[in-house]
Amino acid sequence: MEAEERNAQDEWNEIWLEYERINRGKMQARWKKFGFDSMDRETSILDIGAGCGEFLHMLREHGFKNLKGIEPERSLIDKDPYGLVEAGNCLDLGHVAEKYDVALLFGVLHHLRDFEEMKVAAANIRDVLKEGGRFFSVEPWKHAIRTIVTKLMLETPLRRVHPYFSIESRIWKIEKPLLSQWLELEQRFIGHVRGIGFRVVLDKRDLRAHYLIYEKL
Repeated sequence: MEAEERNAQDEWNEIWLEYERINRGKMQARWKKFGFDSMDRETSILDIGAGCGEFLHMLREHGFKNLKGIEPERSLIDKDPYGLVEAGNCLDLGHVAEKYDVALLFGVLHHLRDFEEMKVAAANIRDVLKEGGRFFSVEPWKHAIRTIVTKLMLETPLRRVHPYFSIESRIWKIEKPLLSQWLELEQRFIGHVRGIGFRVVLDKRDLRAHYLIYEKL
């Protein structure tokens, strides 16, 4: 089982390095939904599951200075040209000594194996945030139209009409079991995060994703 999981992860990493080049639109949507334009450029930000550091690079280009990324996959870390990303993952943040104003988890939670791992991640995020710090989350959500569009564009020959859909289809094939689990557990996770000392201060959705900001009380 471990060998199968490693092979799937290696395949996902390879696909992501292709996908990263056409990911600017998603990053722009996150930038807008979370209001980064109006954020103090001195805000300290920890991106957990940072990949190649692509969102950190966008923040850097817009004048943010206190940036750090955590990523478990060495093949992705090695593609970060600015050295902002280091090894680590949301299940073990004990080596992160600093406290941050903001923690980002963009498309990370649905990769976790079960609800127990989600609880560990939530506790770790709380521990690396300052009082009043905020946890920004982006994940898929359960929506009838989104489900239909996903099946149409990613599970039929239509996926070949654009490289974007072809790459998304390959990622979807790998992630589908864990993503299905996440869609069943999302509301339970939100309730759990509230129960460990957070409140929801932003809750937005589009057809593609659910954008949440939790503030540490």
